[in-house]
Amino acid sequence: MTAIYACWTAASAAFVQDPSNGVATKAFVALIFVYYSFYNLMMPLAYVYTIEVFPYLQRSKGMAIMLLMSRLGSALNVFINPIGLANMGWRIYLVYVCFLAAETTVVYFLYPETFRLSLEDAAKSLENDKATFTMVEGELSQMTDSKSSERLAASRYK
Repeated sequence: MTAIYACWTAASAAFVQDPSNGVATKAFVALIFVYYSFYNLMMPLAYVYTIEVFPYLQRSKGMAIMLLMSRLGSALNVFINPIGLANMGWRIYLVYVCFLAAETTVVYFLYPETFRLSLEDAAKSLENDKATFTMVEGELSQMTDSKSSERLAASRYK
């Protein structure tokens, strides 16, 4: 997506330099559709990944933080992009290209790989083997410590 957005920026710059450049215009419009096609495919993964990496007892707080940041980012984009486009023109896209490149680098090098891992194995890899699991009413449940396990057991059998 970073590469597509960089191409989008280049097409925008080419169009601004030569408004009669029909290839740049078509490329600009096509790249918008390509970028947002990938964006819409990727968006549900943010929810899945957030649920996957947070321990069971902290998932709701993790989702709340993720949704808050997502909504704040959307609100900032809605209000800042028109001002940036008016003042900087196509160069505002360079800010986003740099941000996307930094974000891609961080995700690639710092986010743990969870492909083909069960939730239990993902929890073990994310919590450095400190995750404990107990059977609760015939189902495997993740507990972060023995006190959590005792609290859950006490609340289930009241």
